[in-house]
Amino acid sequence: MKITGTVLRNSFSQFLGFRFSLNKSKILIFDLKKEKKVLVDMFYVFFPLDIIFLDEGKKVIEIRHAQPFSFVIPKNKVRYIVEGQLENINLNDVMEF
Repeated sequence: MKITGTVLRNSFSQFLGFRFSLNKSKILIFDLKKEKKVLVDMFYVFFPLDIIFLDEGKKVIEIRHAQPFSFVIPKNKVRYIVEGQLENINLNDVMEF
């Protein structure tokens, strides 16, 4: 599945993510550079988001729906995280970006 979004590669841009943003229509792609355990926080994000966790091969390994001012911890290590208002994405889909 092909998605178009902004790829965030550095720690500062990944920290900011959707914080203080009112633009619900954008899609952010977090490139973590290697697979690792993460905690995604929604502090200062004012709307719910779909959070898609991908492995090294860009395969969807977990899908979560996060509420404002909450946090999400995926069950496994992840390489990429896709955040936004996403539809029609299923486990085991392979993403392209």
